[in-house]
Amino acid sequence: MSRRLSLHITIWSCLSLMILSACRAVPVAQESNPTPEDTAPVATAVTPTADGPDELAAIKEGIQATLDRYTQAYNENDAEIVEQLVAPGSGPFRRIFLAQFERDMRVFDRDFVFEHTVQEVTQRENSFVQALITVESGSVANWLFREVDGEWLFSEPTEELVGEPKMVETDHFIFYTYTWSEDVNATIMGMMEQSRETVEAKLGKLPEEKLRVYIKPASGVPLLGGGVGPGFYHRASSERVPDSISVLTPVSFAFRFYNPDKGWEPVLQDVLAHEYTHFVTDHAFVPLIEMAPWMYEGLAEYIIEENYDGLLQEIVEDDLFIPIVDTTRAYGKQDLEHMNIGLEEETAVDYALAYSLVVYITETYGGLEGFWALVEAYTPRRDFDDALQETFGVRYETFEQDWQDWVRTQYGS
Repeated sequence: MSRRLSLHITIWSCLSLMILSACRAVPVAQESNPTPEDTAPVATAVTPTADGPDELAAIKEGIQATLDRYTQAYNENDAEIVEQLVAPGSGPFRRIFLAQFERDMRVFDRDFVFEHTVQEVTQRENSFVQALITVESGSVANWLFREVDGEWLFSEPTEELVGEPKMVETDHFIFYTYTWSEDVNATIMGMMEQSRETVEAKLGKLPEEKLRVYIKPASGVPLLGGGVGPGFYHRASSERVPDSISVLTPVSFAFRFYNPDKGWEPVLQDVLAHEYTHFVTDHAFVPLIEMAPWMYEGLAEYIIEENYDGLLQEIVEDDLFIPIVDTTRAYGKQDLEHMNIGLEEETAVDYALAYSLVVYITETYGGLEGFWALVEAYTPRRDFDDALQETFGVRYETFEQDWQDWVRTQYGS
């Protein structure tokens, strides 16, 4: 196995099983305006009537034919094929589906071979069929398809199909749930409470206000701005659009993949704790907009104790370090201070390095108290070198070298 291919497999694991896509920019929440493609009339859909093994086998065969074309598109980097695989009238899902393909193509090059196989199918409401998909790593995903003019195409229900949300208020949260995901709503609500306990135990304090949590049965429901992944923290843009977390159920394309032996719950539990850490940081410590992205992303990964051992070893062996501050240019900086807004190639590498930075600071400069002291010194001027000298008495060049040496010592082979 080539070193490059090994790294790709490690990144694929991070992309699929963890939270790489969960919270890229922590933007303000916003309403989305559908494009003409999103609102195109739905083509004739055939309601499955799989009353026996023969009918189910036929549906499975049709979905596999679509997956074969999807695999071809990935292995040949052919966006035109991908565009043909989305059912008309799929709403925001179409944009999410195409964006995920473009993102994957930026991460993987041609020495990574993709494969998608349908294992079993289950009928769902409104002419949808849920398919359990496996990929070459052994991970699985639950994707929805709809038959359109004889083809089984990728699709997800729109808000019109899932109906109005039901509000459930607890002591700490205001949940919005949909009947479509009734089988997992209670589980996810319990996981949100567990995330609150985890974050409180590690950070020591929580905001008083309740957080809104949207349990989304499909990628584009409700129409909140966000990233591609199982969870996203939305900073408030106004009183009308308050802070919230949107959470995808495992039966949605953007949830991505998980280990079938462990189930989807561990993936989502880490996602919820990560996103809730953003909310707590934003409201009980320092506003996220005043922090460098590596600070709040690294902190969230530190809180959930994400395992980046394998990827950090690859980073050391291939010397894939990203500078904390890009001092070589005034614009288009490629550094961890711009990991959510400026990196040309965003992979799990940036999250792993952000995590390692927080661990290094807590182990070297007095725990989380040292980390928060650095953040407080950084926020007024956004000058990392000045903040380091004020807080730790060390210049940026020395600090960065010491951090990288620490990573090499901890994770080098």
